Parts: sequence; C-alpha cells; structure tokens
Amino acid sequence: MNSLFSQTKTIDYLSLLYNDTEYKKNINTLFEPDKFNEIYICTFVSSPKYFFTQTKEYKKIELLLGIEDNVNADKFIFDPKYTSDFFKSLPNETIKKITNESIKIRYTKPGITIHSKIYIQRNSDTNNIRVMLGSANYSNKAFANNNQFEELLIYDSNYNSKIAEHYIQRYNHIKENTLDFVPKYLRKKIDQEELKIITLST
Repeated sequence: MNSLFSQTKTIDYLSLLYNDTEYKKNINTLFEPDKFNEIYICTFVSSPKYFFTQTKEYKKIELLLGIEDNVNADKFIFDPKYTSDFFKSLPNETIKKITNESIKIRYTKPGITIHSKIYIQRNSDTNNIRVMLGSANYSNKAFANNNQFEELLIYDSNYNSKIAEHYIQRYNHIKENTLDFVPKYLRKKIDQEELKIITLST
C-alpha cells in the first residue's frame, strides 16, 4: 500500500472496494444481468441513452432520478412535444417495458433533491443481492475511470447481509419521496399503436 505522500505512476480515478477487497477490473463487470434479473438505481443524473443501453438485459428496472429543480420532469408531464421526442428516441422494446412497468422511472418531489448514488441488483428467484454505493452517478463519465475521482463500495448480500438490508431500506425510503416520471393516466393511454400515432402527429 502506498503512503499518503508516495507517488504513483498511474491514477485510479474510479476506486472500487468489492466485499472489502480492492477491485481492479472494469466496473461494468460488476453489473451482471446473467446473475441478477432486477436492477434498482438511485442517482442524481444519468443520460437516457446510457441508462437504457446499460440496463436493457435486466427484466425489471427502476430508476430514481434526482432531477435538479424538476425541470425535465415538468417538461415531460406538461409538454406533449417533449413527451413525444422522448419516446421517439427509444427502441420499441424499451417503450413496451415502460408501458407495462418493467421499467419504472421516478423523480424527486418538488423541494427535494436526491444526491444519493445507490445501485441494487437482485435475483428474484434466489433473493441474492448486490449493493453499490458511493459518489459515482450512473453515467459513462463517472464510470469511465478518466479524469474524475469517484468512489464505490460494493457488497453482496451473502458476504454482508446487514449492509445490503440497510441500503435496501434506504433506497425504499428515498423512493417514498419520488413521483412517477410516466404518470399512470399517460401509461394507460399509451400502447404501441397509440404511441406511433402520437409520435407521427407531432
């Protein structure tokens, strides 16, 4: 281990501690949809493209998004063109998952900001869980290990069940202070055919 004042030849911008051991592999190797079929993400920011690309292999997906000032959320709810453009940018399979609630997107209530970064993967059959927490937003910039210092602690429930249980409770507590990014009335109206009409008419 290097002392506080020693010099190192390389800089690990993204520091990973996995089950109390330093982890030197790419962060993406710890997101494993073949082991975990559900993912729950709490992050301050995440680009839609990165989010939908990285989570597409999971069967159940939930995102709690700490949108500053709720600007984008207000646009989504009240601006039909913004809503249409949002759906146009997504693959049909993703749209289907949103409408049947396999993908849920939520944002903070007015007056509240989520700055927490908590990532939970779960196997619904075995209830095995992997929890990640730290400073890194769910974004390519944060995970790229390039010119931005970030920290992530990762624990599997079969290694430390207390930490896993604590951050599941924490995640659920934060979720209680969020609203649905796709309101129920809109979700009910939109199926695949109706969506095509909406996108073509704007």
